[in-house]
Formats: sequence, C-alpha cells, structure tokens
Amino acid sequence: MKISIWRQFSSNHSANFTIVGTFDSASAAQRTADSLRDDLRRIIAWYSQNEPYRQQVLDMATIEPTPIEKDMATQYGIHHEQVIDFLANSRYHDDMVQVFENHVFVSNGNVETFIGPNMFDQLMMKLGAKIALEVEGGEAVLVDIACEVPSKQIGDEIIQEADLSDETNVIKAWPWVVNHPKSRELDDILSGIKTFVENYHTQSDHKSSSVEAINNDYRISQIILCVSARLQQSRTAAEVTLDDRQLAFRGLNFSKIAVGLPAFLTWLESKGCKNIHHSIYQAAWNLPPGMSEDDL
Repeated sequence: MKISIWRQFSSNHSANFTIVGTFDSASAAQRTADSLRDDLRRIIAWYSQNEPYRQQVLDMATIEPTPIEKDMATQYGIHHEQVIDFLANSRYHDDMVQVFENHVFVSNGNVETFIGPNMFDQLMMKLGAKIALEVEGGEAVLVDIACEVPSKQIGDEIIQEADLSDETNVIKAWPWVVNHPKSRELDDILSGIKTFVENYHTQSDHKSSSVEAINNDYRISQIILCVSARLQQSRTAAEVTLDDRQLAFRGLNFSKIAVGLPAFLTWLESKGCKNIHHSIYQAAWNLPPGMSEDDL
C-alpha cells in the first residue's frame, strides 16, 4: 500500500487550502470560529433545499454564489463572486473551522475544491485577523517555535525524537501523535502505529489481507498524516537549534496545522519545556531536495 501525500491538495488542478487567522485574543478567535461555523452550516442547509443548484455547482456549470454567501459578502463588506464550491459536496465537518488559542483555522477539510480560499481570507481580515494562507501553487503556512528545555540532554532527546531530518518522509511514528484530539477514542489504532510504519517502509507494496485490515491501515495513516511535520525551506533557513537550554524550531510545516501544532506544543510541555512561544506566518512553498511534483 503506497500513500502519496504531503500537501493539503492534489495535483489535478484542485485548490485545497488552509487559512490561519491570528487574532488579538482567544475570545475574538472563538467568536469568529462560532460565526463561521454557523455560516457554513447555513450554506449547506440551503443546498439541501436546492438540489438542482447544488448539482450545477458540482458539475461546475455555475460559479454564482448562493444567496447565503451573497448575504455574507454584504454583511462583512467583502468582494465575493465565486461560489464556495466544496460546501456543495459536503455536510459540515468539524475540521473545516477549528480554533486553538487565538488562531482560527479554516480549510476545505477532506472535500476537494477547485476555487480555493475564496472569501475566507477577506472575511477574517475584516474581523481583525492577521492571516497566513496555504494553497496550491506556492504558499505555505510555517511555524517558528522557541522554548526552554530542562537540560541540554533533554533538548538533544527532543531533537532526536522529533526526527525532522528527512524532509520527504512523513510516514513516521511521530511522538506527539498521542496528543491527537481523538486519541482516547483511538487507543487501538495508536497502538498499531509503530507496526504500520515499519511495514510501510520495509514493504512499499504492502497489502493488507482483509477489508478490516485495509480500513485499519487507512485510519492509522490518516492519524499519522494529521500530525505530520517537516522543515520547510523559505526565505530564511529552516532548522532546529539548541543553544544551551534554548530550543528553537524554525520553518515547521504541518500537514494539518490545526491538529499538528497543538499536538506538538503539548508534546513539548510533556517533555518539561517552559516558556513555549510560537509564531505562524506565510512563505513561498519550496519542494524539499530530491522531491518533485510527481512525488505529491
């Protein structure tokens, strides 16, 4: 079984995206997330009552926004001419809008889009957010993290366990996977991660012997990919440094930042790290050395 992914989009001209809006406070972020969730649910509810129009959007026969979207554009005073296409093919999913501390994460989840972030970047800026955007074609959302480790020995252990040296390998038993938000529901899957990773890397054509095993492998792969991280080179060097007890990660790119970043920070806390700070920003996407578009 081969899993070929890294970016949150495919290579067939889709435009999957993630927007991170950073607000002045956690309360402002929560209010924005709640409002966006309500808006998305209203759009999806409208589609359920207007099947012919929904089918037109799915067939790409129209890009005209729904009445709900037009109302939103008027309410927020933003420019909006193209339908939010992925909502025509979806029920509401929690991973479309997530909040962590003072950040709001908006994405098309696991539903393909051909139009991209559409109004969401404008909307969050109108609500006072500083945004970072990851979308097909060149932009990536990166994270810098700095913290104080209990000792240089523990700092060295963290660097070794994080194992970010191979930029092309995202199928690993990431130590922070235990902090996946659904980990308590997935104890049986978490226990199989190490075996899955070993099988994946020793047998590239590994095939499961039953439907149950295939489904289990798929669930494990999705958990791994949700928290996957790598160092992304941009205008500044991506690196991990340890200076005495000051540990820094620069240029971290998470496959699903809304899940991976909180899990990673919680892992650092569990290792005894203090004074943990992070910043999120947008940078041009560069493929790792030795990796081509065909690998994605």
